[in-house]
Amino acid sequence: MAELKRQPIPKDVRERVAARAGYVCQKCGGDQSCEVDHIIPWVISHDDSETNLQLLCLPCNRRKGAKVEAGRKTWFHADYFGVGA
Repeated sequence: MAELKRQPIPKDVRERVAARAGYVCQKCGGDQSCEVDHIIPWVISHDDSETNLQLLCLPCNRRKGAKVEAGRKTWFHADYFGVGA
């Protein structure tokens, strides 16, 4: 089976995500060294859609790594199947 390779996120998509976030980290509110991050890591979801992207500063993004953060509703959460948790 061929391995999927992640493509760079287009500049216009990165800009829309940053603008939506007010150009500050969505975790700590910092505005230095911010970068676009996958909410559900790409290695899990292969999803580059804007709804799966957020702006995080470098330290917050490195702490998060390739994890799904606790409390984050994902596609496998019961609410996504119409079943209240």
